[in-house]
Amino acid sequence: GNLPVADVARLPSRRNPGGREVAKARPGFEEGIMKRPRLLFLSLGGTITMVQNNSGGIAPKLGASELIASVPALAEVADIEAHSPFRLPSPSLTLENLVEVARLITEGFAAGIDGAVVIQGTDTIEESAFLLDLLVDAAKPVVVTGAMR
Repeated sequence: GNLPVADVARLPSRRNPGGREVAKARPGFEEGIMKRPRLLFLSLGGTITMVQNNSGGIAPKLGASELIASVPALAEVADIEAHSPFRLPSPSLTLENLVEVARLITEGFAAGIDGAVVIQGTDTIEESAFLLDLLVDAAKPVVVTGAMR
């Protein structure tokens, strides 16, 4: 899936005092066509994945595919690979789990993925983001996100 790209009109600026500039060819563009980015979504669990269970409590049951399906517009802007390597509350994530996540991201980048989104609980989100920053040696973006209800 490719998206057509029209000429881009810009407001006046220091670099563009005349106020009109036509988009130039740049990486990701071929003959006026912008290729959609390939994104890797990895769901690890957390509140964002929780649903009520039979006993009245909640458990991390939703996977990456279900979360992606809940936002249909994502399919219009990117080619998405969705995986759920874990379904755990974030305090239950281990160092070994996060090393595995870093490996999956690194392998994805080597296979042409343009960016990664890690979905997890918020209790340990900053620790996970810090560790992934240390372990994933790539200039491509890695976003770590979660939600609270």
